[in-house]
Amino acid sequence: DFCSAMRCMPVWNGQTLTFVQDRPSDKVWTYNRSNVVMPDDGAPFRYSFSALKDRHNAVEVNWIDPDNGWETATELVEDTQAIARYGRNVTKMDAFGCTSRGQAHRAGLWLIKTELLETQTVDFSVGAEGLRHVPGDVIEICDDDYAGIRTGGRVLAVNSQTRTLTLDREITL
Repeated sequence: DFCSAMRCMPVWNGQTLTFVQDRPSDKVWTYNRSNVVMPDDGAPFRYSFSALKDRHNAVEVNWIDPDNGWETATELVEDTQAIARYGRNVTKMDAFGCTSRGQAHRAGLWLIKTELLETQTVDFSVGAEGLRHVPGDVIEICDDDYAGIRTGGRVLAVNSQTRTLTLDREITL
């Protein structure tokens, strides 16, 4: 509950407890066909989407109202366009540490927008390169099949005598 007030998550790195906050940041690495483990089916990236029933467009946010004797109050937050398109889908949430109606409203909007906009996930496997990351790192996926073009490759060898590179595929310059 405490971490939800700051949009962060606790992470144990083996020696210390740290916190990773959900906030904008630059990408730290790019993954493409050349640096992921290729499964037997030949599709290195597998995509899935959240179910419509998991995409809420209305939320009842419980918060503590100091003007009402510190009693619990409820703020209803709705996305009317999403309700018109998909039908009403309500959930409830407790806004931990929230003592203002405006903050409760923003917490509800965050939940609705997150569930309506962040609907796609990608699953892939990596080798030792994946050990460089910590939870919360932003990565980029360059999927040839998704983009319709080759987006990456590897240098297989460097010959300093002849000043040549051996690549994993033919390229046109």
